[in-house]
Formats: sequence, C-alpha cells, structure tokens
Amino acid sequence: MSDQQTIAVKTLAESLVDSMDKRPLVSDLSNESSLINFKSSLFSCINNNCKIIINSNPLAAKTFLTDFFLKLPLTEHTYQSYDYHFIPSLNLISCIIVGKVKIDEYPRNKLGETADLLPPNNNYNGVIKERPFWSLPFGFTLNFVIQTDTQDIYKESIISFNYKVNYIPEETQIKV
Repeated sequence: MSDQQTIAVKTLAESLVDSMDKRPLVSDLSNESSLINFKSSLFSCINNNCKIIINSNPLAAKTFLTDFFLKLPLTEHTYQSYDYHFIPSLNLISCIIVGKVKIDEYPRNKLGETADLLPPNNNYNGVIKERPFWSLPFGFTLNFVIQTDTQDIYKESIISFNYKVNYIPEETQIKV
C-alpha cells in the first residue's frame, strides 16, 4: 500500500470513530428535515448493504445503526491502537480499532430526550446546560472491512462493521 492509501485508511478510521460521538445541534432537533440530513451524514462511509453487528447482535441496515447510536447517551471514544491489512486478491482492507469509550451517566440520549416527566429547571432558550458526567472508561473493539475498488473511499466504502464492548468497569452503573 502506498503512503497515500495509508493516510486515507487512517483518516477513514478516525472519522468513523468520531461519527459515533456526534450529536445534532439543538437547532437541528426542531426541524425534521435538518434531523434527517444529520442522520444521513452520520455514517456516510458505511455502505447501505453493510453487514452490521453491535455487541454480537446483527442490525438490519445502516438506518438502524444511526438510530441506535442516537438513542445512546453521550459518548467519548478514544482509540488506543489500530491495525489494517490489505487483501490484494479481493481489493479489501481489514481494519481493527481498539480503544476506550466514556459514557455520560446523565439520563439523556444524544437527541436530548430523557425519561424525566418534568422538564429540567436550568434550560434556557432550549439549550441543554447539563455537563456530561462521564463514566469510567469501557473498552471497545471495532472491526470493519473497506472495499477499495470504490471511487471515493470516504463514501459508502465500509462493507462490514462489528462493534463490541469488551471491557465493562466494575464500578459503573451502566449496563451494556
């Protein structure tokens, strides 16, 4: 693999990890078309026919993956290492990322939805003011396969996506 391809794979891996932590702006939540545009841009590097597995549970399509990550609380992923291997006969790149994820223990998802019956008192003009209360870091492993014969490696080139939480701290209240 050339240096240019190596940089492209690393950039794709970083953008994939970053997209798991994205959340829509408060202004996007009030407008349905803005929210749809945000959802469509969330995992743009994943192919619509991608095989998706989250914690050993298969998901049917990319839209379920987007909805799944938006229903989670705020997260902060940091990767510690990544490795990739080019498979020349199939024009594929197999990648693995190992890292840590912190999860917000405040009961609110990325869309700002909560199970509280009464609205919080410290909202001002619809802006959520609560600071995240980060958990201890969980360990995760992300395996994905990139199809290299596509025109743009950043658009729908990932054909397999497997995300697994493999370490859960004992002191956490969060169940995975």
